Amino acid sequence: MVFITLSVIQSTLIFITFKLFDRYKVDNWQAIFINFDDIRLSGFAISDFEQIEKIIAELYGADTNYVLFLDEIQNAEHWERWLNNLYTKGVKVFATGS
Repeated sequence: MVFITLSVIQSTLIFITFKLFDRYKVDNWQAIFINFDDIRLSGFAISDFEQIEKIIAELYGADTNYVLFLDEIQNAEHWERWLNNLYTKGVKVFATGS
């Protein structure tokens, strides 16, 4: 499942994202939030998407159910292709952008 929300009002997106984030934490899913507005992610390359998946597997285990919350995803090039890959793997993704 991929859920994409776009809005000009970032505070609304943040509110919705954290409400969903809380829900998945309660439902025994590992909820992972990544903010692509973070300066540490500037220069993000297509190969970095694979690194995110590897890090998640290392931290939580390869068999862990998780849902990704990706804020300001439009700041990462080729994000659409990565979300499509995640979708085919059955990963739940909530992506927001403004």
